[in-house]
Amino acid sequence: MSGGEQKNREPLQFKNLADMKRHIAVGTELVATFHSKHPDLVGLTRVVTEVLTNGFYSKIKGQPDHRWSTCSYVDNAAVEGPHCVHLLDEALELDQIGLVTADVCKVAATAACETSYRAAAKMVTEATGLSMSAQGLWNIVQQLGESQMTLVERHAELAQLGQGVGALATKLLYEENDGIWLKLQGNDRERYGKDKEMKVGVAYPGVRWKLCKGGKKRRILDNKVAYATFDSVKDFRRHKEGLVASRFDTAGIERRIVNGDGAQWIQKQKDGKTIPVLDKFHRNKKITECVGKTEFATMLREKLYAGEVDTVLTLIEAQINSLLPEESEKEIEKLQELYRYYAENKEALLDPYQRGIEIPETYAPGEVHHARLGSMESNVFTLIGNRMKGRRRCWSVRGGNHMAVLLSAYHTSGFENLFADLPDPPRPKEVWKDTLPMFGASKVPEREGHGYD
Repeated sequence: MSGGEQKNREPLQFKNLADMKRHIAVGTELVATFHSKHPDLVGLTRVVTEVLTNGFYSKIKGQPDHRWSTCSYVDNAAVEGPHCVHLLDEALELDQIGLVTADVCKVAATAACETSYRAAAKMVTEATGLSMSAQGLWNIVQQLGESQMTLVERHAELAQLGQGVGALATKLLYEENDGIWLKLQGNDRERYGKDKEMKVGVAYPGVRWKLCKGGKKRRILDNKVAYATFDSVKDFRRHKEGLVASRFDTAGIERRIVNGDGAQWIQKQKDGKTIPVLDKFHRNKKITECVGKTEFATMLREKLYAGEVDTVLTLIEAQINSLLPEESEKEIEKLQELYRYYAENKEALLDPYQRGIEIPETYAPGEVHHARLGSMESNVFTLIGNRMKGRRRCWSVRGGNHMAVLLSAYHTSGFENLFADLPDPPRPKEVWKDTLPMFGASKVPEREGHGYD
C-alpha cells in the first residue's frame, strides 16, 4: 500500500481494524497479495475513491471500466442523499416492487420492522435465496411505505366526507396518544434540529383478557388501529381518523375517551362525544418531578386517587405560599409548574367514572371489556421505540414516516393486506339545484282581483 508515487511497496502490518482505517484515504493505492474468494484480484492496483465509516470504494487503477471498478458505486444525485448502489440490485431492479414477488416483499417488510436494514437484508437472503443488499431492501421498504401512506390518505379523504369503509359497529372508542423524540439525519437535521417528535396514536373499542401460563391474564387491545408520523398535528389527526373510519362505523360512536399526557395537540379535541383524560402515569410522574418532600407527594397522590382535585390544588398553593422565595426559589418554581399542569388539565385529572359520566357498553359485553387506559407507554415502545429509537439510529423525515406507517400496520392488522387495492375514491357530494324558473318581483301585477278600479 502507498499514498503516492512510491514505487517500492512494502507490506504493512496492522494491529487491528482501527489501525487499518487510519491508512485508508481517498487516493490510497492497494495491492492484494492474497484473496480467498476472488483470486483474480491478486496483483491488481486499486485506488480508493470513497471512504465511509464502515468501509470504502475503490477502482482498478487506469481501468475505470474493469468489472472490479464497476461492481458498486456511490449515487450522489439521489433525492435521499448519497448512498451506495449495488449493481446486482440495479440490474435486477429490486427497488421496483412490481418485479419482486409479493411474498418476498412481505418477508422484506417483516424483517425491516424487526431489525436493521443490514440484518434484515441478510435474513431475506437466507430465507429466500435471493441475494439482496441493505440498499435493495431499503428501496423496497420506501416504496411499500409510500403505498401505505397513499392508502392512509385515501381513507382520510373518505372519512372527511363521511364515507369511511369501516363496518364494525361500536358505541364506545378509546383513543390514546403520545409522542416520541427520534434522531434526524442529513438535510432534515439541519432543518428541524438534531431530533423531532413523532406523534403516535392508537384507537380501540375495548380490551380482551388472554389467559397465559401460570394462570396470569394478559390484556389485549381489541381491534386496535395505530398511526405514527412526523407530520403536523392537523395531518396526524386527519390520517388517524381515516384509519379509525376504515375499521369502525364512526357514525354510531357515541363516546370517545381520549387519554394523553396533557400536551395541547392531544387534549384539545373539543366536541360533544370526546372525554379527555390525563394519563395516570404522567399525572403521577409530574408529582415525582416537582415535589421533593416524600410525605407531601404521597398526600397529593392519595387525594388524586380519592378524586379530590380541588383539595390537591389548594394543598399545592398552600405549600407554595408557605415557602420563603429567597430560600426555596427552585422548589417554588417546581410547585408552580405542577400547579399550572394540574390547573390546565383539571377536567381531565379524573377518569369518566369518577366524573359520573355514563359510558356505553362495549360492542360485545362479556367478551370485550371496558379499558382502564394507560396502554400508551407500552404501545409507543412496541410500535416505534423498539425499532426506531436508540443504538445510534437516525432517520430522515420521509424515511421515518415510511417506516412508521409500516410498523403501525405490522403491529395491528399485519401485512396480509399489504397489496390490497385502494378503496374507491370519495363520491362527490350531491348538490340540490332548484329547477323551477326564477320569479322576480317585477313580474307581480300591481293589483290582483276586483274592486280596485
